Amino acid sequence: MENLADLSDLLDLDKNEVVSIIGSGGKTTLLCLLSNAFRHEKILISTTTHLQNKSFFDYDYYFSGKDIGEDFEIIKNGIYLGAEIETTKDGTEKLKSLDYDLLSKICGNFDKVFLESDGSKMLPLKAWKDFEPVVIAETTTTIGILPINVLGKPANENLIHRFDDFKKITNIKKNEILEIKHLVSIISHEIGLMKFSKGKKIIILNKAESEIELSNARKLAKSLPRDFLNKINLIIGGSIKNNQGDVLYDGKLY
Repeated sequence: MENLADLSDLLDLDKNEVVSIIGSGGKTTLLCLLSNAFRHEKILISTTTHLQNKSFFDYDYYFSGKDIGEDFEIIKNGIYLGAEIETTKDGTEKLKSLDYDLLSKICGNFDKVFLESDGSKMLPLKAWKDFEPVVIAETTTTIGILPINVLGKPANENLIHRFDDFKKITNIKKNEILEIKHLVSIISHEIGLMKFSKGKKIIILNKAESEIELSNARKLAKSLPRDFLNKINLIIGGSIKNNQGDVLYDGKLY
């Protein structure tokens, strides 16, 4: 595919941002991409749910809640990983959220904050319980991610986290082939992808890594209800992994 721009540039983030990343199929990859793109600033990466273990991330400094005192101050530029360490039943380490009040308190110490604010059990699609995604009040931009390459695949528990809830929103049957109409439903429903979004609202239709997939992303954007589109600032189709994207909607459809 030609003439695609850098995804990190298309997002057009301001000097000071708290970015909550939600959805499925690319959240952690985007977290890493954006933090590295701005590592010349003071950057915090963290979560309101869980993250992979520390070794997964390219960071300069790590801190947990016990390291934060009244005189907590960030002087040097670089990527700061802030999270608690949790040991799972099988003995592996994962990262979990700092205390929410503490996280909210320290956001202002950084130029940009990138938060993974949702979980999908490593599956490409999901539905949401009443308490999720966990988007903190300080959020200035919410980025919702959904992979376009699920089209044409059978809908079941192997593909979709909380499949029964997904069925209720989309009216899809088990093992029915996923179509654009199903993705339109899970994105635009009042309890769908963007239900708790705050600030500037961006959707990335991820894993569009061929002309056909990018065309499908464009068709999906054009199929979203107008009243929903009016609440969205930007829709991008592209590949987070390859840091490539194309604007599909920014107030008008392309």
